[in-house]
This record gives sequence, structure tokens and C-alpha cells, in this order.
Amino acid sequence: MPGKLLFVLVATALAALVVCPLAAAGPIVPGVSIDGVRLGQSAAAVRRILGPPPGTQQGPPGSQVVRWDYTAHNSLTVLLDHGRVTSVFVSTIPGRGKVLDRTTKGIGLLSRMSAVAKAYPGHCQPPQPAFKAPPGCSWQTATARMTFQASGRYGSGWNAPVETIQLQLIGRG
Repeated sequence: MPGKLLFVLVATALAALVVCPLAAAGPIVPGVSIDGVRLGQSAAAVRRILGPPPGTQQGPPGSQVVRWDYTAHNSLTVLLDHGRVTSVFVSTIPGRGKVLDRTTKGIGLLSRMSAVAKAYPGHCQPPQPAFKAPPGCSWQTATARMTFQASGRYGSGWNAPVETIQLQLIGRG
């Protein structure tokens, strides 16, 4: 009987994982994507992933820059230039943000900056008290920059929560 009960419990747990996958599985892939939106992706691909943008803003006159805001996706913002993703970021206000989107190392919105520094050693700058600046963490490859930011409004030093995670295309001529 205990073996059968254990089987039922394991089967139930596995079924729950299929229906509700673990958020820590990482919709944030540093240097690659956030919520499935990848740098360089077409506007059509973003629409297939997230649906039509509820909010849009056109860049300056004559530019091909467009900003799409998806408030239902952790206030996800996608910047497109000539129909291609050049930047994608999520932001939140502590106490009101969804914390489901995380990297495979468990880092996401509202993570403490100290956790980011531990998960991604060598990529963080210490707080700058003279400028009232919280710590910041970022790194880049030849084509992308990844940034984890806190504003300092909701905590100071390494205890400050991550409020914005940005992935940005760089190196375009």
C-alpha cells in the first residue's frame, strides 16, 4: 500500500509540472531572450509569441523605431528598428510585480542584487554612495548586452531588488 501511495504522489507531482511548468526553467536567457523574444527577431515573430501589442509608440519622425509595451507580461517592452527586435526588457515596482520570469540560475525581477552578483560573478559594480547609485550588473558579448538594474528607491546597496532586466542588441553599424 505505501508503494501505491508513493506512485500516486509522484504521478500527481509530475502531472502538475506538465500543466504548470516551473517558472525557474528560465524565460530569461541572458544574452539571448526574455519571454521568448530574441534579439534580431522579426515583428511578426514577436506577435506570434506575445500577440498584438496593447501599447505602441512610434519613434522620432523619419525613424523606423517602434516601442511595443506588453503590460500583461511583467511590463515587457520590445523595441524594434526596421521591423527587428533591438532591445527587450521587463520592469516592475516591488510589491506589484510578477516574479515568474527567471534565468536558469533563479534570477529575475525582485531578486536581490546580491543574488545577481553571486549567480553571475565578475559582472557587478558595487554601490556608489557618493552618487546615491545602487549596484549594477551587466556584461556583453560581441552582439548583446545584458543588464540587471535597481533604482535604489526600494532598498540600498546589495539588498536592493532588481527592478529592470534588459537585453540589448549592440554592434550594429
